[in-house]
Amino acid sequence: MAKTSVSRDDLLHFLDDLLDTQDGADDYCPNGLQVEGGQEISKLVTGVSACLELSQRAAAADADAILVHHGILWHGAPLPITGIQYRRVASLIQHDINLIAYHLPLDRHPDIGNNALAAKEFGLLDTEPFGQAKGQPVGVMGHFAEPVPVEQLVHRGFKIFGQEPELFGTGPDEVRTLGLISGAAQGELHTAIGLGILGLPFWAIIGAATGVFNLVPFVGPTLGAVIGVTVALTVGDG
Repeated sequence: MAKTSVSRDDLLHFLDDLLDTQDGADDYCPNGLQVEGGQEISKLVTGVSACLELSQRAAAADADAILVHHGILWHGAPLPITGIQYRRVASLIQHDINLIAYHLPLDRHPDIGNNALAAKEFGLLDTEPFGQAKGQPVGVMGHFAEPVPVEQLVHRGFKIFGQEPELFGTGPDEVRTLGLISGAAQGELHTAIGLGILGLPFWAIIGAATGVFNLVPFVGPTLGAVIGVTVALTVGDG
C-alpha cells in the first residue's frame, strides 16, 4: 500500500491556522518548526515534551515529524548546543525528523486547547477565559451543575491527569466554580480570588490587594499569592 504524505509547509500552515498563531502574540518560545527535517511527512508522532527518548522512539517508528507542546528552544535558555541539548538535536538531524512545537497556542485554544479539554472532562458549564499569559487569555473557568465535594473533585483530577493532585488550603467542602490554567500560574491567584472562585471570605478585598502586589516586579506575584494562601490556610468553613 502506497504511503500518503503531506508537505511540511502545508502541515505548518494548517497548524498555524488551527491554533491561530498569526495574531502576533508573545510566547516563551518560538512556535512552529524548531528543527527542520524532511520536506514530506508520512508519519507524525506526538508528545508533551521533546525529550531524547521521544525522538529515539519516533526514529524507531520511522516517523517524519514530532509535534509537541514543549519544544527544545526557549527564550532566555543557554545558547550553546551542548550536553542533552546536543543529543536531542543530533538525534533529530540524524534521522531527518522535523520537530514542531506549539506552546501557549495549544494552552489557550477555546476548543482543542489543554485547558478547554480539561474543562470538558471536569464537566464545567458556561466556560469563559480565565487568567493571562504574555497578555493573552490562556485559562478557562466555569461552574458545575451541582456542587462537587472536594474529595470527588480530587479523584476526578486524578482520572483526567493521571497523577494525584496536590490539595492546599481549608476551603469549602464543596466546589461550585473551578479555574484551570495549565503550566505555572501562581501569578493568577489574585484573579481567582477576585472572581470569587476560591470561595474565600473578603474575596474582593483580598483580590484587590493581591492584584496590586502583582504589579511589583519579580517578587510581587509571590507576595500576592502568600496573602491568598495564608487566608485559605487559616480560615475554615466557619
